[in-house]
Amino acid sequence: MASVFDCSLYELNKYHYPEGNLTYVYQNIHVPFPINRVFYSYDIPSGEDRGAHAHK
Repeated sequence: MASVFDCSLYELNKYHYPEGNLTYVYQNIHVPFPINRVFYSYDIPSGEDRGAHAHK
């Protein structure tokens, strides 16, 4: 069984844009375990549309 002591920290890139920040992660490039991909947008200014498009 794995424990928290088996974990590692990975520093991820943070891209700054006027519309907010973006971090993305790909397997075997940014982390050494299988994932499809992850996009994380954050620090979006008030009144901005996340991704600058509408979600249905």
